[in-house]
Amino acid sequence: MYKKILNKFNKLTEDNFIKVIFLLLILFLILFFIYNCDISLWADEFFSIERTKKNISFFNVILNSSLLDSWPPLFYILLHCFQLLFDNSEIILRGFVFIFSISSLFILYSFTKLLYSKKEAILTCILFTFSPYILSYSIEIRGYSLFLLLSILSSQLLILFIKKEKNSYLFLFFLFSLLLSLTHYFGLILTLFQFLYLLFEKHNAFNRKNIFLFILFLVLLLIYPAIHFNNLYFKNEIFKHNAIFASTIINRNTFILKELFPQMLFNIINIKIEILFIFISILFLFYNKKNKSNQFILFFIFAPLLSVNLFAYFFMSFLHVRYFIFLFPLVYIMISHFIAAISKNYFYVILFVLLLLFCLNIPKMNINFSSHNDKENILLLKNFSKDKIIVLHSKLYFVNYYLDKYNIKNYPINDIIPKDFKTDEICDLIKEYKYIFFIYPFMQEDQKYNYLFEEKFKMIEITPKLYCLSEK
Repeated sequence: MYKKILNKFNKLTEDNFIKVIFLLLILFLILFFIYNCDISLWADEFFSIERTKKNISFFNVILNSSLLDSWPPLFYILLHCFQLLFDNSEIILRGFVFIFSISSLFILYSFTKLLYSKKEAILTCILFTFSPYILSYSIEIRGYSLFLLLSILSSQLLILFIKKEKNSYLFLFFLFSLLLSLTHYFGLILTLFQFLYLLFEKHNAFNRKNIFLFILFLVLLLIYPAIHFNNLYFKNEIFKHNAIFASTIINRNTFILKELFPQMLFNIINIKIEILFIFISILFLFYNKKNKSNQFILFFIFAPLLSVNLFAYFFMSFLHVRYFIFLFPLVYIMISHFIAAISKNYFYVILFVLLLLFCLNIPKMNINFSSHNDKENILLLKNFSKDKIIVLHSKLYFVNYYLDKYNIKNYPINDIIPKDFKTDEICDLIKEYKYIFFIYPFMQEDQKYNYLFEEKFKMIEITPKLYCLSEK
């Protein structure tokens, strides 16, 4: 009797402790959003907003966003619908993607508890919440937060169907896997591996009743990539823009692992120690075959990672580490299970210490916002409104958003392409205008265009990505 009461008390205390920590994590994410929601947008975010504005037709949203980018259309469609209903300020739009980010925390807790226990679930949520990498994309107006949410949700539905064998879970798994594949092409690869895993674990599920559903799923899964393939932006721009393709094939073999693993944890400890800790956690799951969840986690870490690397040799010119964001929750689950296994009775002590350590590390967090100071630059140019100036920009939609927002219409703005720019044209502009400003001049990053400025002109850097051009 005494032991039963003690066990109930311990369980009640444990549940309340977990609830308090989870609420603190939600509070931290909300405060993080409030603190950072009005930072300057950057190039890719401008692309997302410009190509999904409310005055654009639904058809043109797909035509001018997905077909001009390396992303499928789902995020652009949702962003377009959101802009039809609400204001398109950066705070409102960041709030839109933040909804996906904070929803990921709830789904991740539920998914980890399904695989292991509440202990692993709350620790995984702590690792997820305080990951600088995850935080970096939690408010960015791109599809990464949606991609992350759908990757966790589809995996949870897959496990639910395997464990409970309810057709409703199978239907929901297919639905959210399709949505995942329409969010990012790495989601398509993840979905295909999920389907293979389902075939292996539950081959008896492929009965006459479900065969039509399976065929329909595969057709719908592949139809948009088949239509989109010849128009894919990354296919047309192959071997450009990215360091991975500027290097040799030999260097590419280690590129992803070298770039990915140091970003999976935090900037609290040495990177080599972080990689070693991840490697030990992988070995623990690999040799501990008692729990099938271990095999599931390892399979979905390595199978997509290796296949994407192989796929990249032939098709993908844009192979950024951020495309692997769907792997991060799996790594955090793996680490949490390893810590729970070795800590035993000291788990909650370790949990509290980690939480305290992460909170103390917040001021030192290396959050990688991709802002190029366009907002600050436009506000600075507003001070020159009384002077006769011209503003040149290599991609006009980068600044259109802030020009409209701050109602700046009193000086010329030209959209220029570096290769079309000639020295004589600059001379004519200098005669006509008091100042010539360049915002985000791509030609500064390309040596073959420097001769345009070295002969007669000098560019003075005022702020990052804002330059003033004058004669020598």
